[in-house]
Amino acid sequence: MSRTNPRPVPAAQDGVGNARPAGRLTLAAMLCAAAAVGVGAIGAHAFRDAGDLRGAGLIETAAQYLMWHALGALALLRLPGGFDRPVMVMLASSLVFAGTLVLLALGAPGWLGIVTPFGGAGMIGGWLLAAWTGLRTHRGRPKPRPLAARRS
Repeated sequence: MSRTNPRPVPAAQDGVGNARPAGRLTLAAMLCAAAAVGVGAIGAHAFRDAGDLRGAGLIETAAQYLMWHALGALALLRLPGGFDRPVMVMLASSLVFAGTLVLLALGAPGWLGIVTPFGGAGMIGGWLLAAWTGLRTHRGRPKPRPLAARRS
């Protein structure tokens, strides 16, 4: 005898009320958030306990930027207007930025630090692309009426 779920699990909303399943970018953002927690735990335990304050600082910065951009990506994916490209740029760039910091903390050659600013520039670019996408998407939409006008 098969059992059916009496209450269906709600899917994500596309910002207009239409249900859609979690996409690959949503899953990628969730994995980045999970990686940020893991990286932060490494910094809190392995590096601080060993007394490597430089490594701990690099790891902490990597975890913070990765988490903030994962959360930002999840927020953007909830908005209508097709923020997929900005999210891809943000996630890829935050992985480059955080990844190079983690590798430097683990003892990678110092020249690898040259790559880190490219990740930072990509994160800025992702946010600028998100702003551009938002402006382009919402341009020409009628402005909402004031609350007093709606009551009449």
